[in-house]
Amino acid sequence: MVARSRLLVLLGFVASANACTAILGSFEKVSDVDSDAGADADADFEDAADDAQVDSPIDDTSIVDAADTALQTETLTDSSDVSPDTSVPDTSVPDTSMPDTFVPDTSMPDTFVPDTFVPDTFVPDTFVPDVCTKTVCGSACVDTNTDPNHCGGCGNACDSTRSLGRTCSAGSCAYTGCVSGYDNCVKTAPDLGGCDTVVNTTSNCGACGNVCSGGTICNGTSCVCPAGSSPCGGICRALTSDVNNCGMCGRVCPPTASCTSSSCVCPASAPSECSGACVNTSSSSSHCGMCGFACSGGKSCVGGTCSCPVGFTDCGAGGCASLTNDPLNCGSCNNVCGATMSCIGSSCVAAGG
Repeated sequence: MVARSRLLVLLGFVASANACTAILGSFEKVSDVDSDAGADADADFEDAADDAQVDSPIDDTSIVDAADTALQTETLTDSSDVSPDTSVPDTSVPDTSMPDTFVPDTSMPDTFVPDTFVPDTFVPDTFVPDVCTKTVCGSACVDTNTDPNHCGGCGNACDSTRSLGRTCSAGSCAYTGCVSGYDNCVKTAPDLGGCDTVVNTTSNCGACGNVCSGGTICNGTSCVCPAGSSPCGGICRALTSDVNNCGMCGRVCPPTASCTSSSCVCPASAPSECSGACVNTSSSSSHCGMCGFACSGGKSCVGGTCSCPVGFTDCGAGGCASLTNDPLNCGSCNNVCGATMSCIGSSCVAAGG
């Protein structure tokens, strides 16, 4: 086998295609010879090839002859070393099975069928809800005894604008409080209005029913008198000008006086106030010269002094006396005529004399 391989290499370089074919045909005859016995033949062959190349031009015939000579020598050499083949020939039965036969797919392709699905037909919901055992308000089933939006009847909503903590009990609204400035003054069931009363008026001042009276006004939480006035007996009085409360509650000015700057002022004709009256102490017999000094005994007040009228004499405790005809002051004060006498011309005269 080694010689064959080398020959093929040599032929590839120096021979034509026809020479290679002929040499290969010759070597097929000795293809079964053991490769270990071809060493000597390789040497003979190389010598023959060299001789052929040197002696004559290379052509197909010389190459083939050289190959035959080398092969014959190799065959003779190898034949002495080859032992007869005593192996039992292969008796196995050749495979007689037929190869798979290709059968083309004769099935028909699927035929496209358009979708003929019919959508479901809408059927309105015919579900009947449970029967409302309370009160139907619109679409809702409510308890008008406890629902603050339908308290006592559909749509009766308890107030949530001014009222706090609204609830509904037995069909009537109830509240826990009110926003500032409001109160629940009208609580007639179902009391939907809740805290609907403004409590900063004179009718409801600070609380329901707290009425401001006597000239008072509401300051938002309580009744007070306006500026410049004071409460006197539940009535606001202007102490600076009120003749019945001049300067203080209950101080009454004299009938002819006025109240000016909290003081009673009498008129110029009677400039003095004495015992609740405006008097002229220059001429008043009750207040002559001063309040409370009264003229007596027929005296009158002249220039602030108690004086007897013209023709009369001041006899002290005896008062004013006419000395010409007064039997008690005849001719002089305290000159008393007898019982049977009279005073004539300032003298005591016996009766009938």
